[in-house]
Amino acid sequence: MKKFLLILLVLMLAVFAFLLFFIPAQQTISGTIAIDNKPASVARVLQQPEQWHKWWPGTVRNGEYFMDEHAFVVTKELYNNTVVHIRSAKDSITSLITLMPVNKGTVVKWEYTTNKAGNLWQRFSQWRTANAVEEKMDQILNSMQAFALSDTNIYGLDIALQTITDTAFVALRFQTAQYPTATEIYSNVAKLQQYISQQGAAATNAPILHVSKSANGNYESMVAVATSRTLPAKDSIMYKAMVRGNVLVATVNGGQATVEQALVQLDHYAQDKDLRAPAIPFALLVTDRLQQPDTLKWVTQVYYPVY
Repeated sequence: MKKFLLILLVLMLAVFAFLLFFIPAQQTISGTIAIDNKPASVARVLQQPEQWHKWWPGTVRNGEYFMDEHAFVVTKELYNNTVVHIRSAKDSITSLITLMPVNKGTVVKWEYTTNKAGNLWQRFSQWRTANAVEEKMDQILNSMQAFALSDTNIYGLDIALQTITDTAFVALRFQTAQYPTATEIYSNVAKLQQYISQQGAAATNAPILHVSKSANGNYESMVAVATSRTLPAKDSIMYKAMVRGNVLVATVNGGQATVEQALVQLDHYAQDKDLRAPAIPFALLVTDRLQQPDTLKWVTQVYYPVY
């Protein structure tokens, strides 16, 4: 009996020593990954919680993201820092994700520091929680890393860098109080096509469109058609030339909102890749909007000139 009590005492002392010397009163838990993309690109993945479902390795319930019993909620977004609150029935943790530029890539560091434990039992409890949360943090980071390596995932588009092939255009400008309708767009396209035919030339591609909103609230539109040769300007019809430079190109299916969102994403892509725009972006209307009333079936190529 005495021997048993002695062994038990030794074991208790060993556990006490382990808790005292190997589990600190305050712990810092962290995880790190490297992503071959700039911080601005990675931030577009991290700082859009409504898009996390595309790469989240756990479950989504009522718009919140879970790993087992722990919920992960973004509470603050700064330049290259994101505050993530981690909570469960027992835990409430404030963590910080930091994006650090390294060469042409990004190091993502996620960490939090536990509260200072007041006794050995609190140390042990925090240590167990920290180990469980650290494992979940690693899973989340690895899933985000795999997703953020693809530009298609980040921008939602298959973006290609191409060279402009059509260089000679005829164009018309017009204003409308509302966003131009398909009828208004194609009535101006018809004028250009008629002029091209009168000049004995041919259209070499689908019409292109650029729309912007002016300071007075009206919409200023320009339609243009590529021609087989240079044509002179006449009355309101203008001659436009394009340089055979580089251009970002993406193809989308959908209505005008889809096209506008694609142009926004191309602008983000250009900024993130340190590209400059020497000319205005435009949309190539692959589908004839008058012949196809279903906007879901519209095919559009969006172009963003860069250098």
